[in-house]
Amino acid sequence: MLAITMISGMILSPGAAPPTAGEPLTAFQAMAIVYAVQAIVIAVLAANIHLARLPKAIVLFVITFGTITLMSWIEAIFFNASLKMSSTLLTFMLVNGAISAAVIAVVSALLWPSKDPQPLASLGGLWWKLAVISPLYVFAYYAAGTFIAWQSETLRAYYAQGINIDQSLLVPLQVVRGLMWGGLAAVIVKSVQGSALFRSLMVGVTFACLCTIVLLMPNPVMPWPVRQIHFIEVFVSNFLFGWAAGAILLTGARKKAAVQAA
Repeated sequence: MLAITMISGMILSPGAAPPTAGEPLTAFQAMAIVYAVQAIVIAVLAANIHLARLPKAIVLFVITFGTITLMSWIEAIFFNASLKMSSTLLTFMLVNGAISAAVIAVVSALLWPSKDPQPLASLGGLWWKLAVISPLYVFAYYAAGTFIAWQSETLRAYYAQGINIDQSLLVPLQVVRGLMWGGLAAVIVKSVQGSALFRSLMVGVTFACLCTIVLLMPNPVMPWPVRQIHFIEVFVSNFLFGWAAGAILLTGARKKAAVQAA
């Protein structure tokens, strides 16, 4: 499985070749859909994070940069034998993603100010659950990769039947990424207000939508047939994993709330 490695700015980056033919959407159509979906998800997050503007902006930056850029950038480095992205393009991807996330976070915090700001909840007491969440991510990653992505002959050909994929390194990489995804899930469940079900679903929706929607963008790195399979694969696995991770992180919170209510 390959997480998303393309962002809209890559099309305008130095040395990028024109996208190949056979794209279902023009660049303009894809951008309209991508930005609309991202705006809706981030708006829902911002509206339900009741923090002062600065901590809200920081939280939104962490969520946005982590899900849209950082996690994908890490995999882009690992799978670059197939992607063939230049160091300039990889650097541009990271820097552009950070700048975009910062702008989005600040603007969102200004557009959705909290009427009754709450202090940022401590992440203490959640971290031991990452020991469960990380292997859960590895399971979801390989399950989706095996039963969805690797069933495609086109995708297998794109990755040269996997001969350039070092499984001895891929497994520990995904363990680390599982910890990072778990950390992002913890930030969401601790900052978003609402029921436990709503917060866990927001983790799933955020992970699935922000991470996959950019695959609609035409780009010179990955052809549409490959991106299409990855879209389905990552959307399904990230949503289910995110929802489950949120539920795990909130297990104790639900019990505590029930005791307090009684």
